[in-house]
Amino acid sequence: MVKMDIMDIDYPDESFDAIICNHVLEHVADDQQAMREFHRVLKPGGYAILMVPVADIDRTYEDFTITSAEGRSKAFGQCDHVRKYGKDYADRLRSSGFAVHAFEADDLAGDSDISRMKLLVNSRHWANDTVFYCTKHADTGKTGRESL
Repeated sequence: MVKMDIMDIDYPDESFDAIICNHVLEHVADDQQAMREFHRVLKPGGYAILMVPVADIDRTYEDFTITSAEGRSKAFGQCDHVRKYGKDYADRLRSSGFAVHAFEADDLAGDSDISRMKLLVNSRHWANDTVFYCTKHADTGKTGRESL
């Protein structure tokens, strides 16, 4: 285990075949920098699964003037979140260079497995728990935005 700042990953370019980041980016001050770092350290042809809670809103909401636990809970749904992701999350990933494929739980598993793995989130804050499968083209000149 290595503890590090995902906004400044201390590994050389193209170090990893796969990256899994599950419900972390909503806690990070500069998520766009973290996404660029993930893209930088991912090998061409590699993949990243970058999960976040996505709210039923069109655009991601951020307000860095909200610093109290109570204010963040009210604004972002949890006291330690610094943003509430919206339906533009895949576009945010694409702007970091990834090709993005979004899958819903029922695309990946049957009802009993969905229930067992608690893939669907039904709450007043979150619309669903979409799986965001991100790839880095083997041709590093391509960003992935061209293909989707």
